[in-house]
Amino acid sequence: MTLSKHALTYGIAAVFTVIAFSLGIYLAGFTNSMWNNLSYVFYIAILVYALKSWRDKELQGVMSYGKAMRYQTIFALYYSIAMAIWTFIFISYIAPGLMESEMMKQETLMEAKGMPADKVEMAMHYARMFTKPPIMAVMALFGGMFFLTIINLIVAAIMKKDAPQSFGEESNSSAV
Repeated sequence: MTLSKHALTYGIAAVFTVIAFSLGIYLAGFTNSMWNNLSYVFYIAILVYALKSWRDKELQGVMSYGKAMRYQTIFALYYSIAMAIWTFIFISYIAPGLMESEMMKQETLMEAKGMPADKVEMAMHYARMFTKPPIMAVMALFGGMFFLTIINLIVAAIMKKDAPQSFGEESNSSAV
């Protein structure tokens, strides 16, 4: 199996898992962002499983840090594209009033903190500009790739596995 196909298969599995979890949270009425952040646990678990599968089956148990990052970058790209599409669908069709109700809560909080009315109005103007479904989808794509790259750097460091060296072999890192 090619790297792209393998990453796509597991990336889509991660997407469906995270969507099911997130949709369950939304339907259950949990609004705390901690619940949505828990979806990253599913992403990491599926990524680690996929990376281990790729390393052990396709790379004979040996994988450099660079190869791990290559796999994970492709995985994260597929995942982020699919999640950007999901974000657009969710905000446009499933929960079209969600962003407006969240913005009203934020407006109430700003007013309760004593923020001047003109500052509140300006903040809400920009918030409405950035919470349109197409813009949120683009932000989900780029923000997702940024945050997932940080996760991938850590996972690659953990999952890399160097080839075993036998006693007496000279390493390439010897002093000059």
